[in-house]
Amino acid sequence: MNAPTVVALLALGAIGCSTAADEIGGVHARFGWSTEGLFVRGVPEDGPAGLAGLEAGDQVVTIDGENVEGLPEDAVVQKLRGRVGSLVSLEIRRRGERALRSVTVERVAYDRTLAR
Repeated sequence: MNAPTVVALLALGAIGCSTAADEIGGVHARFGWSTEGLFVRGVPEDGPAGLAGLEAGDQVVTIDGENVEGLPEDAVVQKLRGRVGSLVSLEIRRRGERALRSVTVERVAYDRTLAR
């Protein structure tokens, strides 16, 4: 599993925005593709994704009801990004489980510490 990591939640912040209400953010998790799909690669436990229940190793199946299989990376990034304070719904499959789990995460301001 040496697929490149997609740092999908690390939106570019408020570039081009004039007010805090328009600030673009993400879910504070790292994502990456493998031959088996889109996976969560890292989640700060105290960030919005961690508090919502996402864990490293979770497979993302849908974002806001749209299947991610076959979506280009830039489309996934756009789906995970959004206005700070808005919600994004994910359906995930946890390792070893057949059933999907629904997770709703509030987008928060961009955090450069996750780029490491």
